[in-house]
Amino acid sequence: MISSLNNKIVKEIRKLSNASYARKSDHFMVEGFTMLEEALKTGAHIEEVLVSEAYAEDLFDNFNIRGTVVSEDLIKKLSQTVSGRESIALVKKRFSNEPLSDLIIYLEDISDPGNLGTIIRTADAFGIKDVVTSHQSVDFYNDKVVRSSMGSIFRVNFRSLDLEDLQSLKTDGYKIVGTLPHGKSKKIMTGKTIVAFGNESKGLSDELVAMCDDKFTIPMRGDAESLNLGVAAGILMYIFTEV
Repeated sequence: MISSLNNKIVKEIRKLSNASYARKSDHFMVEGFTMLEEALKTGAHIEEVLVSEAYAEDLFDNFNIRGTVVSEDLIKKLSQTVSGRESIALVKKRFSNEPLSDLIIYLEDISDPGNLGTIIRTADAFGIKDVVTSHQSVDFYNDKVVRSSMGSIFRVNFRSLDLEDLQSLKTDGYKIVGTLPHGKSKKIMTGKTIVAFGNESKGLSDELVAMCDDKFTIPMRGDAESLNLGVAAGILMYIFTEV
């Protein structure tokens, strides 16, 4: 049983708490049996599993794998959550190079990891396979993104593209629908479509707005000034998948 912070795998997991290091790393951290089960079901490449001594037999009984047993005190020091302290898995990052589907969610400079995780989860729920962000957006493998995706991080394809890449997609036949608070259209576009959402506070950049083939607004009848990005994205994903 490992109880020391000097173990090689333990050191790597501790480094992942540093956002800058985590973004450059080839691995990310998955906490708890629930997320471990999602990783296993989707065939994720799991490099190592640390399991608390109190849950070592449960790990084998539930998943038929043997992890590296560590002390409860050590797993508490490594964990970034209060729940999910049964295990910590080191998982290989995955970036898709599959052809993009006909409906793409594009997020420009999104900064809140909770929003990104929620959008990934919602996209998975509606059968949307591709979530794309700008290069300046929050890291897909940020620990809060991973947790709030509730396992959908393993099922949705994602990549980062800039405006030049979007222009290339337009050349390939995609239309861009920009989501704006005061757009001129409420119609639903069909065919190869990119639904673009902007930064939580600034919205879409002027450059991306200029590239849009249509601008969509969610009508609101109450007095709220705006919707949370995750909520707005969920509404639009439902609408565009019901066409």
